[in-house]
Amino acid sequence: MNFKRIIALALALFIMLSFAGCKNEGGSANNLGNVSGTEKMSAKLLYCANDTFNPYTLTTKVNMELCQLLYEPLIKLNNNFEPIYALAEKAEQKGKNWTVTLKRDLKFSDSSAITGDDVIYSFRLAKESAVYASCLKNVKSATAEGNTVTFTLNYYDPYFINLLSFPILKKDSDKIYNEDSVLFPPIGSGRYVLNGDRTKLGLNPYYYGEPSRFGTISLIHAPDSESVAHYVEVGATDFYYANTSDGQIFRMDGKKLTINQNRLIYIGVNLRNSVLKNPKVRYSISAALDRAKLATNAYYGNALPATGPLTPAFKGEESIRTIETSANTKIAIENLEEIGYNKLDNSGYRYNANGKSLEFSLLINSENVSQQEAAKLIVSQLREVGIRVTVRALAYDDYLKALSAKSFQLYLAEVKINNNFDLSELVLPDGSCAYGIPDSADSSEEDNTEDDNQSTAYGNDLSELIKRYRGGTVSLSEVVSAVGAQMPFIPVCYRSGVLFYSNEIGEITNASNDDLFMSLEN
Repeated sequence: MNFKRIIALALALFIMLSFAGCKNEGGSANNLGNVSGTEKMSAKLLYCANDTFNPYTLTTKVNMELCQLLYEPLIKLNNNFEPIYALAEKAEQKGKNWTVTLKRDLKFSDSSAITGDDVIYSFRLAKESAVYASCLKNVKSATAEGNTVTFTLNYYDPYFINLLSFPILKKDSDKIYNEDSVLFPPIGSGRYVLNGDRTKLGLNPYYYGEPSRFGTISLIHAPDSESVAHYVEVGATDFYYANTSDGQIFRMDGKKLTINQNRLIYIGVNLRNSVLKNPKVRYSISAALDRAKLATNAYYGNALPATGPLTPAFKGEESIRTIETSANTKIAIENLEEIGYNKLDNSGYRYNANGKSLEFSLLINSENVSQQEAAKLIVSQLREVGIRVTVRALAYDDYLKALSAKSFQLYLAEVKINNNFDLSELVLPDGSCAYGIPDSADSSEEDNTEDDNQSTAYGNDLSELIKRYRGGTVSLSEVVSAVGAQMPFIPVCYRSGVLFYSNEIGEITNASNDDLFMSLEN
């Protein structure tokens, strides 16, 4: 990939436009890119000219990533999910209240001051957006006084600070039109601002941090995945982020950095099933998995093998890493034999004294390449301990219908865990992803009779523990340990992304999902 270094760029200047034709009175025009510095490099990035630069209404991946350069949040997370203060100077918790104080003398790119009112305005946009709504649903109210903002929560959350990564816009700047009734990009406070024709980024002279080493960033229009693939292949861009969501990666010549994502790949379990509701069956399935091989072979190395319910990238809860990343067939077999599955048929599959075989179906999304590869490995690995698994592959819409109808025994899925590490959507009966969790109205499947060995149903103690956590009387470690002990789902791995960048750029070591361009100052 060709990366052009411009030597001695003499104060190249983007023209600052004042838009007299703005229709929204009281609005302020964007500062469109003063490039400053004596010796600056240039770079190229992909974007979509047909999409907006509003982080709360855009629809394309490339523009979402570009907005990390245009807007700053209160807090951003590093690659180990630890908070870094951005616009916030500090964030303090007192019970259900979190008080955030802004840094002094912050300015937007149009030189206007950043205040608590701008934070409140952005928070309201974020709470209604598809990307940030689930993260902020616990917020009961938010109020501002000068440069201080207080978020009042419905329940206690010691990791709420990790959710303050929504972009801060200047109040009402997302409502400013030009004379052709086209919305201007909202005004932000990021490292860069757009030029007039929206084809380049220039340095924001009012940015609170160190200026980027790149004086200008040229933008290349990539309207769809095919054009993205083309530009990546021919080396037209200097940065490309593959989030690996569909198992497909457009590979780019150059260096690369793993970006941790809080996206759990797991085997869901129908706990209404009289066999699967026995925890030792779930323990055996878990112990039989070689997570390291699954991460390497099914997800092409773009995943971290699970060591517990939480991402292994998070260093704050080391005590709950209780899952082995390689298979432990000895433990798996011991658990199965302890509950009576100690006979083998001619094919090596287990059954008990009642002749009941250990056989399950695994529901997967047939449109996901990585799921297909993972399913093959899971079938093979569980066969090693005498568990027969057949794969039931459905197109995505039918897959979702089967989950909603609880028409499955096991299923393979991926879910984004919010960065406060809240697992309730997976483990509580009313959780949005708790497809296999029974409630009081559920009973065991009609086609399964109760085993002679006692089965232990999924109880209410976990719900009670989460209630106490939300009351501030137990720790996250206690909740996660209980989830690991009851194992209502079986963690497989946490998917990661890959940041590719030009060989001519120095080593990038500290990028994250919140800020892919964290190293541009270095």
